[in-house]
Amino acid sequence: MEKLDFSQVMGPHFEYINKFTRRDFMLWKFKMETMLKARELWGLVDGKDVAALSAYTKKENQALNLIM
Repeated sequence: MEKLDFSQVMGPHFEYINKFTRRDFMLWKFKMETMLKARELWGLVDGKDVAALSAYTKKENQALNLIM
């Protein structure tokens, strides 16, 4: 199976993080948190960036509406 090239989607500094497979959770968690913080997306995960979360929710609802 060919590995996907995410650099086109996420930019040149995207680091591919393997899907969590119930092994090495602490390392996987650290990598995910670090990557999201570097891209200023961690506020969506921990709920502290209310403005970003609100904007995301609005766009998500619009997308769902179009899909329906």
